[in-house]
Amino acid sequence: MKTDARIINSKKFLKEALLSLLCEMKLSDIKVVTLCERAEINRATFYSHYKNVYQLFEEIIDGYMEKMCSFVVKINENIPKEQKVELFKKLIAYVDKNSSLFVMIFENSSNFEFSGNQYQTLQEKIHQRINSNNMIYKYIANYYIYSGGAILYTWIKNGKKESYDELCKILYAFINKGASYFISN
Repeated sequence: MKTDARIINSKKFLKEALLSLLCEMKLSDIKVVTLCERAEINRATFYSHYKNVYQLFEEIIDGYMEKMCSFVVKINENIPKEQKVELFKKLIAYVDKNSSLFVMIFENSSNFEFSGNQYQTLQEKIHQRINSNNMIYKYIANYYIYSGGAILYTWIKNGKKESYDELCKILYAFINKGASYFISN
């Protein structure tokens, strides 16, 4: 079923307006009327798609996290190094393009966690790689997910000084060799 272009555009404008408003105020302070004014969309259109601002925000987060997890799941597959490096570069570019949202999610990680099917798929891929039947793989999965996120977060907060290639090398070494690699080198 093909979605009407007006619906696609309305949702796009609402998402962009919400992200813009989030740079100025807290989510709890954003009213539908303010959001609609920013998006130049009437409230009836908003309510035809969403119950409230929080539902729109959840849709934004879910879409972003789904895309992030899809990169990470592919990176965890048994593929050649060159393909992993290209995936890391695409992941970095995606995070860079959406850096304000990434920072917001990371800084509020108690409110926005990896969840749902994407996270379970990611955990399962990591479980397959470490070939363990005990529950430790969940701890290892979280270690890699949140530590990799911390590397990207630090890169953004430090002004993105490293190039994509330099950051890619850091992420690749961390994922494949662990934190001890950096401590011993």
